[in-house]
Amino acid sequence: MVNVFCKMALSREIDDNFIKVIGLDIYHIGVTSTVDKQSTDHACKNCLSSIIDHCPEVVSVIINNIDKLTLKDLPNNLRIFRGLSLQNWLPSDKDFNLLTSWLQGTSITSLTNQLARVIIKGLNWGSYKSQLFIPCEVHRKMAVVIVAAHSYHLPDRPGYLIHGSAPEFSKHVSNSDKNSFVCWCWEVLLMLCLHKSDLHDHNFLALRLAKQHKKQLRRQKSEGSVQDDSGATSSSYTSKVSAFTLRRADVG
Repeated sequence: MVNVFCKMALSREIDDNFIKVIGLDIYHIGVTSTVDKQSTDHACKNCLSSIIDHCPEVVSVIINNIDKLTLKDLPNNLRIFRGLSLQNWLPSDKDFNLLTSWLQGTSITSLTNQLARVIIKGLNWGSYKSQLFIPCEVHRKMAVVIVAAHSYHLPDRPGYLIHGSAPEFSKHVSNSDKNSFVCWCWEVLLMLCLHKSDLHDHNFLALRLAKQHKKQLRRQKSEGSVQDDSGATSSSYTSKVSAFTLRRADVG
């Protein structure tokens, strides 16, 4: 039945409100269904991916209705989003404000905070037709949001993201919630274009990270499992942080 509704939605024009209604309904089925969970998850993810590719604005409809979910449904919600590609979705100011409130206003251990991190990391911070897909002003605002969230959630490490170095960073990486959050902050900051002079190097890095993310999604689908997008290992992030630090120094 889910596939039938999906085909109906894909047959409509992109500005047809019916698409958004069907997308939201399929999403609710995916996060609330208790019958044949594995096959339902798979079907809903595939259908949602197709609908979002056809009409990216469906993502806005979904995230603005998440507050209607019960607490028991939030883990399913997180799992659904980890399997979606958000590369074609351009969030509105309202969407960014909502994600910011989740990132800054909820505990880093909460499912809502983790969802905000999954969504923000999954956005297209790269370029489209030689221009940034998401405007540079938004990149800068997101950088400020991340630094503010870091300062709020980790008051014992003030200014760490600004003054920290790669060696310091690698010493603190572990599997703890706090360090997973720090890893996520660094990775997203590396994806942002904060200076016009960074655009060329940024496009190369963003493209590489996007390809890695797509490969990870394909591997997870083939293995039938999904891993936490907010964590990282020390070695890969040390090299990325070094690159980011060098770029900051060049611009400064």
